[in-house]
Amino acid sequence: MRPPFFHLRDTHMNIHYSIGDIHGRLDLLQAAQGMIRRDAKKNGYSDCVIVYLGDYIDRGPQSPQVLDHLINKPMNGFTEIALRGNHEDMLLDCLVPGLIGQHEQREMFLTYGGIPTLLSYGNTYLTQKNDDTKNNVFSVNPDNWNWEQIEYSIPSSHIDFLESLSYKYDTGEHFYTHAGARNIGAVDDPMFQDNNVYSWIRGLERYKGSYKAMDGKHRTLVHGHCPTKDGKAFVSDHRINLDNGAVHTGSQAVGVLGEDAGPRVFYTPVFPRPPLDKSKV
Repeated sequence: MRPPFFHLRDTHMNIHYSIGDIHGRLDLLQAAQGMIRRDAKKNGYSDCVIVYLGDYIDRGPQSPQVLDHLINKPMNGFTEIALRGNHEDMLLDCLVPGLIGQHEQREMFLTYGGIPTLLSYGNTYLTQKNDDTKNNVFSVNPDNWNWEQIEYSIPSSHIDFLESLSYKYDTGEHFYTHAGARNIGAVDDPMFQDNNVYSWIRGLERYKGSYKAMDGKHRTLVHGHCPTKDGKAFVSDHRINLDNGAVHTGSQAVGVLGEDAGPRVFYTPVFPRPPLDKSKV
């Protein structure tokens, strides 16, 4: 059996690199990984960790290729930790047989970027006589898609990978999730937090205080999910948001934690959006 892709707790503080929402942009992911490797070499770092903050699929044109790339763990010499985002949750929920409210769930998935993912897996849109869709804008009506075909189009290795992902990762100093956590109770206390919070919460700017864990110690919260308006990462003493809207800006933010000087962020060069790629499916 393949070992888990994630670790729930790190026992010592290594240098941690982290990458925000990728959203089907293999080009940006590979560029970020190359810059991480060069940065670690330049600074003499070893035993580094890379934390991927979720949302590997949807919106962008290369979702299957991104998943293949992550599954293959290309960063030799680095520990790679992949967390689960709300877009992974949405896709998996679309494929659960007989799930209550699934029609609405599928509509939400299609509305919020799932159509490029379905197309990149080679699925086709079912045009119906009463469909008024024009100008190649695909329908978000789930009834216009063949979900049995969709289920068979996604490799089992991709489903297994997505189902294996954890929602959180705690180093003892930093607490990583896709979307964040409530600033009520401890960040790891199930009385106040759950997987839905870790993958979906928004509006963290209203939480001004620090975050603590059940051990009573402060944590810096590191997350993605909420694209910043200026295309730059948000960094404060208590919280770091690495979703800089890379799928649209063409530049991926990379966070660096564990240095004596404090948090650092660098960015990949801007890359034009690649066309939809079905060649590797």
